[in-house]
Amino acid sequence: MTPNELFLRFALPCLKYLEIPKPFKQDIKDKFFSGDYLPQSHLEETYPVACHRMSTTMGKDWFTVKEIWRHYLLWHNRLVKESAKVPENIYWCQVRFGEVEKTIGNKIQVYYPCRDSDFDLRSLFHNDYKVKVAKKDIVVLHDKHIIDLYSNVLKLLHK
Repeated sequence: MTPNELFLRFALPCLKYLEIPKPFKQDIKDKFFSGDYLPQSHLEETYPVACHRMSTTMGKDWFTVKEIWRHYLLWHNRLVKESAKVPENIYWCQVRFGEVEKTIGNKIQVYYPCRDSDFDLRSLFHNDYKVKVAKKDIVVLHDKHIIDLYSNVLKLLHK
C-alpha cells in the first residue's frame, strides 16, 4: 500500500465535510477506486488541515505509510475532538478497533467496544477498500469504513 492510498482510505469518507464542488469530490473517489491515487501535493491542497496536522505531529517526513498509521492511531481522535470545526456526527470520525462477526454483501458486521458508553455495539461497516477479512479478525475502523486488518498494521509498525 502506498502512502497516497492509505491517506485516502482515511480521508475519502471525510470528503462530505469539505467545502469543495461535488463533481471534484466524485472525481477524487473515481480516481481512487480506479487505482489512480492523488499525488501528495494534490492531497495537501485538498486536505490542508489534515496534512498540516500530520506534518506537525509526525514531522517533515510524515508522508510514509508508517507515519500516516502512527498519526491516525496516536493523534487523530484527539485532534478531531479538539478541532473548532468538527463534523456534525463526530462519533463516526474516530479511529476504532473491532472484531469481524460476519459479511453481509459489501458490508461487514463488526462488534466493537464503545468507549463513550456502558455498552458495546455491533454495526455494519463499508468494505469499499476490499480488505480481506474473516470472522474474528480485528480491524481498524474509521467513519463506518474498514481501513485494514489490525495485524497488517502491527507488522508494519514493528519493522
